[in-house]
Amino acid sequence: MKNLEIVHEEAINEIMELFDLVHIYVQSQGNTMWENGYPNREIFLDDLKKGAYILRDENTNKIIAYGYVPSSIEEEFFYETYDHNKVLELLKYVNCTNPNQITMARFMVHPDCQRQGIGRYFFNEIDKIYNHPLWLFAVMKLNIPGIRHWEKEGFTNYGDYDKWEFGEWSDTCVLFAGELKNRL
Repeated sequence: MKNLEIVHEEAINEIMELFDLVHIYVQSQGNTMWENGYPNREIFLDDLKKGAYILRDENTNKIIAYGYVPSSIEEEFFYETYDHNKVLELLKYVNCTNPNQITMARFMVHPDCQRQGIGRYFFNEIDKIYNHPLWLFAVMKLNIPGIRHWEKEGFTNYGDYDKWEFGEWSDTCVLFAGELKNRL
C-alpha cells in the first residue's frame, strides 16, 4: 500500500471507476445507501477541485480507497446556511471537548480490498494529518455495515440528528462522533 496522496480533477475517471465498483458491490450486499443519483460525477468533481485523499495499490497503481475531508463541518453538514452556530450546537450535543474536528465524506474502499485494514490505515493517516481530531460522521441509516464498523471502532452512535442540512436526505442519516481508538 502506498502513502496517502491528494488528488484533483485529473483523477475523476479513476474515482468514477472506483465508485461504480463500490456502488455495485454495496447494492449486491443489499445496501441501498447511494441511490437517486447521489453521489454523482459533479459532486466528486467538486471534492477533487478542493483536493481529496486516495490510496493506490502498490502493484497496479489503481486507486483502492477514496475520501474527501471537507474544509469545515459547515461545508458538509450545514451546506445550506454555513451557520457556525449550528456547528457549536452539534459539538455541544456530542459533548465535544476537542477543539479540532473533522468529517469524512464519500469514503469508499475497493470491494476486493475490503476487510484488509485499508480503511483503518486510511483513517489513521488522515488522523495524523489533522492532529488527532474529533471525528463527526453522518452515516446513512441503510448502511448497516458502516454503522457496525463505526460502533466496533468505538465511535458513539448518537442516532437521528434533526438539524442536518442535507436537503431531501436529512432524515436518512445517523450521527457518529468520537476519536480514533485503534490508532496504528
